[in-house]
Amino acid sequence: MIELMTWEDEGGAVLVEREEAPVATLEPVTGSAIVSVLEETWAAIRAEHPELPHVVIVTGSAFVGPGRWAHWRESGWTEKGHGGHNHIRHGEMFVAGETLAKGAKFTVETILHEGAHALATVRKIQDTSRQGRWHNKEFRKLGQELGLEYTKDAAHPLHGYSFMTITAEAAEKYEALITKLDAAIRATISIPAWTDAAGGGNEGEAGGEFVHGGRRPKGGSGSSSSNNLKLTCGCAEPKIIRASRKVAALGVIRCDECSELFEDRS
Repeated sequence: MIELMTWEDEGGAVLVEREEAPVATLEPVTGSAIVSVLEETWAAIRAEHPELPHVVIVTGSAFVGPGRWAHWRESGWTEKGHGGHNHIRHGEMFVAGETLAKGAKFTVETILHEGAHALATVRKIQDTSRQGRWHNKEFRKLGQELGLEYTKDAAHPLHGYSFMTITAEAAEKYEALITKLDAAIRATISIPAWTDAAGGGNEGEAGGEFVHGGRRPKGGSGSSSSNNLKLTCGCAEPKIIRASRKVAALGVIRCDECSELFEDRS
């Protein structure tokens, strides 16, 4: 709150003093805080579907290795029992920071996708083939059971029924959870511009393992084509990205810190 204090000096002039209340600051976000929120999300989904297993949730970048919004891995972790005996195996669920950047609804949708894989493991159902890329009709059934739907007329030629979206009914069921998760997501990883180079709205907009919608620059995620433009933001020490002329012309890439567009300022 800002208060204005007024009084008169000896000459009768009115003096005004501006007083500002101290601004509350948030504690820096931690990785454990993010994982805790995701664990709470998984617990809420398990409450609706008790057959789902306990998992160890980890986070990181989607683009270290294959581009993935998330991934389920069976028996990824081992828990020691008493005296170092009776080991218990737990699955691992990876959720990318880029997934969080797309919002809580997309994150819940993606976690439900991974839940379908986890449920397939529990029931010993083969839901994928071709090194996990092709998602078959069994996966589609499991996804529908958890609140996902496949809205296209035919299976994707490379990934089958992978790209399922959350139903209106499931979104309503998890509305409170989605709202809470949205408020709790305070740290994310920026999504590289090249993932949207195809214009967006394609199969990569649905939750799942694989990220689509563009072509990764040659030489890996850390390098770029020499034909791309050098774009900078408006920060005192500008950040630099490289993008094709087509992407740059869209005028949609903004800096998280200064909120200005990345532009060719050369």
